[in-house]
Amino acid sequence: MNTIAIDIGNSHSKLGIFQNDVLIEKKVFSSASKESLIDALTELSFAQGIYCTVKELSESQINCFHKLSIIPFDRKMQLPFLEQYSTFQTLGADRINAIAGAKEL
Repeated sequence: MNTIAIDIGNSHSKLGIFQNDVLIEKKVFSSASKESLIDALTELSFAQGIYCTVKELSESQINCFHKLSIIPFDRKMQLPFLEQYSTFQTLGADRINAIAGAKEL
């Protein structure tokens, strides 16, 4: 079963669909229209997912992610690298996720 990763940025939201840890499809949505992202999610078949956002999400969007087994990235998650950044709490979640992704390459 597929898994998904979502990056909700300031101008665009990106969705990656993975099968056995291999990116098989990616989609990009204008952040002005988060509903199209939600619509796309309801049409996909996947087991679980994770999302990272720099924007505040509405309660209905958070509830939709929860119902679809899509969890938010949390700084308390175990990361695949040793964090030695002096001000880790000020480092953006998108940067942390990029480091984790690069580590897996």
